[in-house]
Amino acid sequence: MVQKAMDKQQCTIKDKLEEELQGFARWLDTQINKSLYTKYRIQKPLKDNYKKEILKKARMVLKTHMGKLPSQLTKEDIQKWEALCYQKYQINGNATRFLAMNKLLIYLDHKDWYIKVPAVEEKTYDVLTEDERERYIEAAEKRCEGLLTKETSNLTPSEIRCIMDRAIVLIQAMTESRPSEVCNIETRAIDFERHRITLKDSKTHELIIRRGMQDCLLMTPPVEAAIRDWLRIRKSIRAKNPDDEKYLFLYASGALSGQPLRYNKMLLTCKKIGAEAGITAVKTTPYCLKRTEITRDCDRAQNIRIPQIRARHTDYHSTMRYNQKQTSDALAYIQSEQYGNAGLSMEQHLKRLAEKAIKGEIPMEVYQQLRTDLNVTKIVQKKKSEILGYG
Repeated sequence: MVQKAMDKQQCTIKDKLEEELQGFARWLDTQINKSLYTKYRIQKPLKDNYKKEILKKARMVLKTHMGKLPSQLTKEDIQKWEALCYQKYQINGNATRFLAMNKLLIYLDHKDWYIKVPAVEEKTYDVLTEDERERYIEAAEKRCEGLLTKETSNLTPSEIRCIMDRAIVLIQAMTESRPSEVCNIETRAIDFERHRITLKDSKTHELIIRRGMQDCLLMTPPVEAAIRDWLRIRKSIRAKNPDDEKYLFLYASGALSGQPLRYNKMLLTCKKIGAEAGITAVKTTPYCLKRTEITRDCDRAQNIRIPQIRARHTDYHSTMRYNQKQTSDALAYIQSEQYGNAGLSMEQHLKRLAEKAIKGEIPMEVYQQLRTDLNVTKIVQKKKSEILGYG
């Protein structure tokens, strides 16, 4: 009897909770992006995904953690829940929970109950090694062996899915895109002539275009080839909802036939191909692929601005947070021939630069600029010296 009474109470709370959260949802619709307003005085509504996340976390906290309706909350309830979060969860997870709760407290006119949001901790995540990345891409390509030359009408649903999966994971692994951006790519936004995919409204869209930059994904040749192969099939797929006809990725069969790509399906695809590639040390999630490509970019580019532009970050510090080099990488570097080049004399540096220019490894204008810089340094110092960074 007691259990039945408790279950009945929970049902009542659940029904009333949804009713009260409807008002909170309507209030969120009236709020604006504060970052944009502070920087550019632009009054732009909050993104739909952000509002959904706020509602989701508020619902979970009220229903699971507190068992109370928003109208029943007290300051003591908030303080107890805050202490529970610090005891039970990690700091980065608490930051998002507290942000959601603070939004609810503003709506309830209890701004004096605000919870101090902890600073986000920077963590080091695992990324794919060069060997693992090559195996991953090979696994995606291997799934489509013999399929790309077939007529579209002769392809089975599973074969069509393999071609779509290949395009999805190559975009994710080679363009430094956010998962939500891959799901929202529109066919008309793909420009093969300029090798880019224009984005309509990404996370940093307004901030980027206000700085005179373009919000677009830069395509590599493998990505372009994968998209072209998928577009050949995409032409025959009709969207379930006419408004979704614009999207590049629509499911061709199954329960989701005619519907746009969703993050959960994308996550499963990335993990599945990782398993087929024999990668067990790292979870091949979309964000893992993004971190891997940014880390590779930081290795290859002499200027952090290049990976920053590709990742479309407004601040290079954000780009560096994705650079997941570890102690083992630093140790391998100082034991390598590349690090040993730091001890070369000025003449040896000039000789190595000349060899690289002759072999075509660096452009002639770059060689001339480096040679000039070295000679200027030599004149200023008036003696032989060692210089870091060349070679």
